[in-house]
Amino acid sequence: MEKTGFALKRRGDSSEKLIVPVKPTPIIVWPKTEAPNQEPKLSLQDYDEILNVIRSMVSVFERSPTVFKAMEEEHLRTILLVALNGLFKGNATGETFNGAGKTDILIRANNNNIFIAECLIWSGPDHFRKKLTEQLFRYSTWRDSKLAAIVFNRNRDFSAVVEKMREVATGLDNRIADMPYPAGSGSRHKLRRSDDPQKQFILTCMAFEVPQ
Repeated sequence: MEKTGFALKRRGDSSEKLIVPVKPTPIIVWPKTEAPNQEPKLSLQDYDEILNVIRSMVSVFERSPTVFKAMEEEHLRTILLVALNGLFKGNATGETFNGAGKTDILIRANNNNIFIAECLIWSGPDHFRKKLTEQLFRYSTWRDSKLAAIVFNRNRDFSAVVEKMREVATGLDNRIADMPYPAGSGSRHKLRRSDDPQKQFILTCMAFEVPQ
C-alpha cells in the first residue's frame, strides 16, 4: 500500500454496522430469571440498536440508487432481514403469521416476540394510516410492546412526506403521547391497545428516501 501511495481510511459513517460480526450480538429480553412473573420485553437500548441497523442498511439504498431503484417493497424488506439476522442473535423473519395476519418483520428471542415492523412504499397519508391501524396494530399481540413502521419514499418532497407521516401518527385515536426521537426523518409515540386500554406499546415511524 505504501508503494501505491494509497492510504486506507475509515469511512466515518455508520457503514461498519453492516459488517456481519463473527459472533452475533445477543438481544436482551427481560425479565431475567429473578423476575419470572414479569412480561418479557425488549430493552429500549436494543430496540434502538435494531432501528439503527435498519437505518444504516437503508443508507446503502440511498448511496447506490441504480441497484435498488427497481426493487419492490418485499425485496427491500428481505435485505433488511439479512442485516438483522447477521448482526443479532435473534430470529428475524418476514411475512410471519402473528396476531391477525402476516407481519413484514418479526424478531423473536427466547421464543418471545420482541420486535414487529411493517414496511411500505409511501403513497399518501391515508395508505399509511391504514397500514398502521389495519395491519401493524392488528398483527401485533398483547405482548408486542415495540413496533416500527418503515416508510420508503420514492416521490419528491421528502420533507413533506416526513411531516405527513408524523401528523398521521400523532392523530391516531389510541395515541397517548409523543416521545423523544433524535432522527429528523422519524418520530416515536406511546400508544394504547384498542382491545386493552391499560396495555401500552411504543411505535417508531421511520422514513427513508429510496431513489427511483
